[in-house]
Amino acid sequence: KVLRLDVSFEGVDLNNFDPDKDVSEFKDVASQNLDRIAQVLDESPDTCIRIFGYSGPPSHPNCVKLSHVRAQRVREALHSRGTRSTIAAMGLGLVDGLGPRCELAVCSMEEIVKIRGEADLMRDQ
Repeated sequence: KVLRLDVSFEGVDLNNFDPDKDVSEFKDVASQNLDRIAQVLDESPDTCIRIFGYSGPPSHPNCVKLSHVRAQRVREALHSRGTRSTIAAMGLGLVDGLGPRCELAVCSMEEIVKIRGEADLMRDQ
């Protein structure tokens, strides 16, 4: 099951994107939705989730990095709100025409064991 709430970010210039320096800022609606997500996760602290970050067009070599940084920012934002759930962040880059977004999915017990052994996930590192 995938949760789709607006967790959008301000735009980034992919040609000059530096994942070590650039900050991915949330839009106002994203912060409100993160509060809602954190509240739900607080009711089930043993829940494990995966955050999948996606970038939008145009295709660019930095799409995977950008989507990964954004997925990490969502994870950090949830933890800063007191969420104790196990959360994995994965950047997938540009994979479809749905545009930039972060999706959250509940993990299985097998995934929880695997995720707890991985700090971050990033496709095409």
